Amino acid sequence: MQKFYRMVFAPLLLISGLARASEAAPNDVTWALTGSSNLTFVTTSYSDQGTSNRFTAEVGAGGFLTQTWELGGEALFENSSSSDSSAETITRLTVGPSINFGGSPADAFVLAAHLGFQIYTSPKSSNTYTTFAYLVGLSKRFALANHVSWAPEVTMIGHTSASQGRFDYPAALSFAFVPFRITVLF
Repeated sequence: MQKFYRMVFAPLLLISGLARASEAAPNDVTWALTGSSNLTFVTTSYSDQGTSNRFTAEVGAGGFLTQTWELGGEALFENSSSSDSSAETITRLTVGPSINFGGSPADAFVLAAHLGFQIYTSPKSSNTYTTFAYLVGLSKRFALANHVSWAPEVTMIGHTSASQGRFDYPAALSFAFVPFRITVLF
């Protein structure tokens, strides 16, 4: 259980420390750090898995090219338990642009499109697969304090298929709502 708490609170403590250390004015935003951790109910397109409960921990960083355009990346760790009593782990690294619109970066809507790779460990075969991954996310930042925003997100995540011997990892498309996501702008 201690490991769980470390995974949940370590990114948040880092982000809160950076927020306090930052001295930039809100209109002079040049960097963004994001952290999220949640337990999500997800439906997937796997024909044999149905639904799953997923614990995810995510850390992201980005740099603003302008007040509208941001270039960044995200690293995600996910542990899932499916309705068929199996467990799996996924590690994903993606990079790409984000567009901030509808206000200042602290209160903007954010549309992100990222590409990268995903490492999946199968619960049934103990095989590890590496696939191409992509995501499209839409979030809304709500300023909580100077430089700190709450940014819930709806994300579409996909990956390509992979085969290893007689075991297959099928391509999939899933949708997730991430309610607990904090962004620090500095």
